[in-house]
Amino acid sequence: MELSPAEIEACDKVSRREFVWGATVGAAALATSPAISLSAQAPVPDSAKVFVVHHKDACPIVDSYSPADPKIVKLMVQEAMLRMGIGKDVGEIVRGWCPAGKTPATARVKIKFNGTRGRFPVHPGVVNGVVRLLIDEGGIKPENIHVYENCPKNFGEEDRPPSFGTPFAGGKNREPGVMYSHLKAPDGVDMPNSNYRSDVRLDLGDGKFKEYTFWYWEALDKDTDILINICVLRRHISSPKFTTCTVSMKNHYGSIRDPYRHHGSDIGEKIAAVNMAKLIREKQRLIVVDALYAMYTRGPERGRMKYGMNKLLVARDPVATDYVGWGMLNATLREEIEKAGKEGEKLEEKECDEPREIAIAARNGVGFRSSKWDDHVVEIDLAS
Repeated sequence: MELSPAEIEACDKVSRREFVWGATVGAAALATSPAISLSAQAPVPDSAKVFVVHHKDACPIVDSYSPADPKIVKLMVQEAMLRMGIGKDVGEIVRGWCPAGKTPATARVKIKFNGTRGRFPVHPGVVNGVVRLLIDEGGIKPENIHVYENCPKNFGEEDRPPSFGTPFAGGKNREPGVMYSHLKAPDGVDMPNSNYRSDVRLDLGDGKFKEYTFWYWEALDKDTDILINICVLRRHISSPKFTTCTVSMKNHYGSIRDPYRHHGSDIGEKIAAVNMAKLIREKQRLIVVDALYAMYTRGPERGRMKYGMNKLLVARDPVATDYVGWGMLNATLREEIEKAGKEGEKLEEKECDEPREIAIAARNGVGFRSSKWDDHVVEIDLAS
């Protein structure tokens, strides 16, 4: 396909080959600008399918935040990976993820999970289900897997006690041999002294561009071959400072330096720019959204919860993943409003606007956005 000068300039300092690939994947993305709306009718490519996997026993207690079964999670993620059509088994898929000169036995894996400093993080059973799949079926060595988050409090590494809901603090819920920790540079130097820099020129449409610079953990560049994103499904409060909901792209705020500095009215642009970094785009191979439950109003900490959903979203495309996640949150709200009405109650909540980062990231080649969020969905029910 032919690229305009503006499209070429939108590259995150990657090679022309890498940018052409990204522009091709995102070419049919729908944004508010008419410049790309006509392309939005293109068929959803296999790479942008989002597998919504249901298993009624994944989290059997349906009225509270409760443990998830890692064995069932492993089965759910494995089934989705096999349906992606990128390998006959998980071992072959993982071999395909490895860069030149690496094998599953030598590949280094980083798993970015959403621990949050407050309530309702990713279920540890979801993280460990993915970990077991990588080890048992993918051939990854436990000592080469590092589960990380931005804040040391998520692992009890500070003198202060870990926050409520922190899943791995105090050594609990950990698979043997796997590292669970605040991410350090390979030499043990903390992030502010050892960084990877990404400069992004973001195409906002209508001839407008904006430049951003972010600093990432150096270990994501030098000590990572495969990156996996495990995130939550959660609304945010209606405020210009926050995105409208958290799914996969917002999760990588935990991969950058000083993430709390980057909240504000332009947060949608920043989230898109964070995910344009070469080390994210080249190394991220799998996204798993913990939709065993969802916070469908007024997050990130005090919103209404929907338990017993028992679903995982498994995908490769962060734009498509977040688009489906946003759609599911609003669909859940509509269901709960209807349920309340039947019970003689009134639930006065509004649906959330689509996060700006979805259309912006699609425009800049991070992924694909169709005209309807459910166009991306492939439903799998493993235990009705």
